[in-house]
Amino acid sequence: MDQLFLVDAGVLLTNWTQKNPEYPLATTSTIIDEIKNRPSIQRIESLISLDRLVIEDVDEIWIQEVRSAATETGDIAVLSSPDIDLLALAVQKFRSNVEVTVVSTDMAVLNTAHFIGLEILNPRGNMKHDIRWILKCPACGNSSANIDVVECIVCGTEMKRRPASRRRIK
Repeated sequence: MDQLFLVDAGVLLTNWTQKNPEYPLATTSTIIDEIKNRPSIQRIESLISLDRLVIEDVDEIWIQEVRSAATETGDIAVLSSPDIDLLALAVQKFRSNVEVTVVSTDMAVLNTAHFIGLEILNPRGNMKHDIRWILKCPACGNSSANIDVVECIVCGTEMKRRPASRRRIK
C-alpha cells in the first residue's frame, strides 16, 4: 500500500512540507485556491515542479460521505467546502487502497478524519481528543444534537457549540 499525505491550506502556509521532504503530498484545487500569499504560492509551485505535490479533485459521492460523518461529529457547521473536499479526497484515496494521512492544523478536519478512520497528523501536536459536538443554549442550558438549530427553542438565545463527549486519541 502506498503512503500519501493530504495537506490543507494551514499546512501549506507553513514550512512543514520543507521539514518533511520525503513525504509525497496531495491536496485539492479548492485548498490551493485558499492560498493567497506570495511565499506560500511559490512554495506550492516548487512542490508541484518537484513532483512532490499533486492537485486532485474529488467525486461527489465521497463528499456526501464526509458530510454525513461531519454531521455525526458535529463538525459540519465549522468545516469549509475546501475542508470537506480534502477529506473526501482522503476517503477516495483510502478506498483505493492508498495509505492516507490527513495533515492539518484545523481541529475540525482532524476530528472528522479520525472519526472516519483515517490516520491524522497535526503538525502542532495539539490534537489530543476526538470530540462529538452538540449545541447548547448559554442562557437556559437547553441542548440539541441537531447542528442546524440556530436559536434555542426554549428561550430564543443563539445556540453555542459545546463538546458532548471526548475520547483520548492514542
